[in-house]
Amino acid sequence: GEFFARGGTEIAGVASEILAPEQFQKISTADHMDLAYELGRTALARHPDADGLYIGGGSWLSEPVCQALEREFGKPAISNQSCMIWDTLTRLGHWKPIPGQGRLLAAA
Repeated sequence: GEFFARGGTEIAGVASEILAPEQFQKISTADHMDLAYELGRTALARHPDADGLYIGGGSWLSEPVCQALEREFGKPAISNQSCMIWDTLTRLGHWKPIPGQGRLLAAA
């Protein structure tokens, strides 16, 4: 939360599950995606006034989850992957919208 607050983003709330590294490393990709979906869904349901959702976790395959949550809740959902793609291409001067890949990547 402190990281986002430094950039002027107010945190409406958090949904998390604490896993030890050895637990996290043993979870299948499908279970990672299910966990990300359930946590994202919980956060948006608990905090309906939130403007959007950020799903952290660099090793999660969360971009498809973000797209599903955007469709379900009608709010932007952003993952580490989409942020890194957008930021890298923007810094290189090669940013072009990617339709169908969530609000951040589809934006001009």
